[in-house]
Amino acid sequence: QGVNYACMSVADDLVLGCSNDKAARLWSMSGARLRHTLTGHQGKVLCGAFVAATGRVVTSGQDKSVRVWDAARGAGVKTMICYSTCLDLA
Repeated sequence: QGVNYACMSVADDLVLGCSNDKAARLWSMSGARLRHTLTGHQGKVLCGAFVAATGRVVTSGQDKSVRVWDAARGAGVKTMICYSTCLDLA
């Protein structure tokens, strides 16, 4: 489905794409290979960001959750429930 947001990691060889299909994906820029599919949101994934020097990624979804992921393993680290939809992360 459609991509809502994409960003590149400054430190790593990764691109993060956030999608309408309730998932975010981490792609390797060299070779354009899919590294991980990050699933767990219950609605569209609206935006994401790399957390500098930590190896983590943050995503927010239409389900009013903000999720922290380990970019190397593609595993969820923490989920925070918000009172409204988060449209941007910095």
